[in-house]
Amino acid sequence: MKRKSPGFLDLLETFLNDYMINSEGLSVNTIKSYKSSFRLLLEYMYAEKSICPDAVTFKTLGFDTVNGFLNWLEQEGEGLLHRDTQPAACRAFIFRQIRAEPQQC
Repeated sequence: MKRKSPGFLDLLETFLNDYMINSEGLSVNTIKSYKSSFRLLLEYMYAEKSICPDAVTFKTLGFDTVNGFLNWLEQEGEGLLHRDTQPAACRAFIFRQIRAEPQQC
């Protein structure tokens, strides 16, 4: 029997709650910022793209989606602070997944 691959949310949870703390040793505030970034991204995906959080995949997070998300942040009043930190959170997660499990991306 073939084992089911973990979904995007499972991988994200492992990244935020295990890898970021144990492997990277990042501060609590940095991890909170990353969690906030992804919470907003999932909110955007649902509100603007009609994609439920459990349906988000790496394929749904292309350039146009991420750029639209950053523009949405500015329009929603989240401001440039988030626009500057969002790519860092996404990039760290995606690069980690590419190194760890490239078949998932």
